[in-house]
Amino acid sequence: MFLLWRMPGGYLYPHSPALCRGVEETAIRAATPIAGRSSYRSDSVSPVLVKARFTTGSSRWQPRRGGPAVTLTVVVVASLAALLYCDYSRTNYFVGKPKSRPGNLEPLAYNPFTLIHREELSPTTSLFRFRVEYPYRSKDMEDLAERIQAAGLWSVDLKDHFVQTCRSYTPIAWSVPASSSRDGEPKAYMDLMVKLYPHGSVSRFVHATRIGDAVEIRGPILTWQYTPNKHKHIVMISGGTGVAPMYQLITRILGTEDGCDQTQMTLVYANRSEQDIPLYNELTELQRKYPDRLNVHFVVDKASPDTGLVKAQHEGLLSRELIASVLPSLPPHSTVGSGSDISPLSANPIMVLVSGPPGMMQLVCGNKFIDSSQGEVTGILGQLGLTNRNVFKL
Repeated sequence: MFLLWRMPGGYLYPHSPALCRGVEETAIRAATPIAGRSSYRSDSVSPVLVKARFTTGSSRWQPRRGGPAVTLTVVVVASLAALLYCDYSRTNYFVGKPKSRPGNLEPLAYNPFTLIHREELSPTTSLFRFRVEYPYRSKDMEDLAERIQAAGLWSVDLKDHFVQTCRSYTPIAWSVPASSSRDGEPKAYMDLMVKLYPHGSVSRFVHATRIGDAVEIRGPILTWQYTPNKHKHIVMISGGTGVAPMYQLITRILGTEDGCDQTQMTLVYANRSEQDIPLYNELTELQRKYPDRLNVHFVVDKASPDTGLVKAQHEGLLSRELIASVLPSLPPHSTVGSGSDISPLSANPIMVLVSGPPGMMQLVCGNKFIDSSQGEVTGILGQLGLTNRNVFKL
């Protein structure tokens, strides 16, 4: 039995043309009356479930409508579907290992994570805390996950299992001590920041998840390799929930116990309004605690007509002048163009990370390609003379 997808100009077979030679096929559904008699119209079905046998003869096998061949085909298909479902419910079919390792991250497999807490960060964005089972059931998988997390910025894929779609999210907090707190709440957890989009399948699925429900998560996935002190200064430009990878990196650098990582950081954080700034309190506290290491610029599209700017320092869209002022290699009030009058920044030890919605990415540096490759640096950063040696799009 084969499931064939009808394509323009013919059918897509799961075998090579040589193997498919002599295949005899018969559609078993979508019977349509033609010219006053009953017949099968295989061209009206997509996909078409067919019965095939490999022969070298030229005769065509035709089942009788409603006969034993059709009945047997339906029984075989139903049995095969039930077998595959039961097998998949117990194992990861493609990797051949136990499927369910609740609360354990695996780069190549989805595991269920239980939601234990949620908190509103802004009118459209919430924090979701998932329980992490630690230590892992597999020591090898635990070591692999820790190596990926230690290598730099990392993310996870969260799946909407109702429609089988997924989206990547960068955890803003990850804690895996083996002990539990006094009130019984597990200390091992992972925090994800998710914005609700009206037409976003995964975001609507996550926001509809209740405390105690489980969602399927895969990871960790390395998104940008980081080496302490490799860059003297890292400039981060983000918009909305695009601040998540920046926040993960900031807390990582500032949280080094030995203090050997002395990388300087500047964050330009754009949002629609002052009421819609996730992690505002956390970022301002970090800036207060490490004034010589972290500088944060809050930008909003439009200030409140009643109170003006209270939290943010800048109003309007991200501008070339603002971005030029935060780049260490450019004077704050220098004239910026796109020609040979700009000194290339490729020789300077800085890195610019950009993360945000497509419109902001296009304005600042250009969007990534559909295959997630970086592409050329355009937009404001391209006009300032930066290249892929200095810019990474998250």
